[in-house]
Formats: sequence, C-alpha cells, structure tokens
Amino acid sequence: MKNLTGRQQFVLSLIARSITETGRAPTIRELMASTGIASKRGVVIHLIALEAKGCIDRVKYSPRGIVLR
Repeated sequence: MKNLTGRQQFVLSLIARSITETGRAPTIRELMASTGIASKRGVVIHLIALEAKGCIDRVKYSPRGIVLR
C-alpha cells in the first residue's frame, strides 16, 4: 500500500475482514468499537486518508459505503 500508518493498516484490515466475512463493509460505529477510536470524526479521518491513498472508495449517504480498491 501507499505508506499507510499502523492505525490506517489496522482500519483497512478490519474493513477487508468485514467484507470477506459478512459481505458488507462495517459502519463507522462498528469501526469505532473495533478500533477503540472514541469519536466518529476520528474514524472518518482515517477513512479520508485511506481514500486519498487509493485504498478505498466511499459512497456518499450510505452507512456501509466503503468499497475496497
């Protein structure tokens, strides 16, 4: 991947695992619970970084709108 931080790699692995195991992406709240990040904004910042680095695409207005590239 493109110079991901450890936390970004962890978030990306959680997204990939969720998609593999359940067939759908996790919600922001599910990512909060899995990562221990205390705020929705904290998770969103990681998602924005992952999108900017070309790892995911996000679908606006969809609670599970994360697609792996």
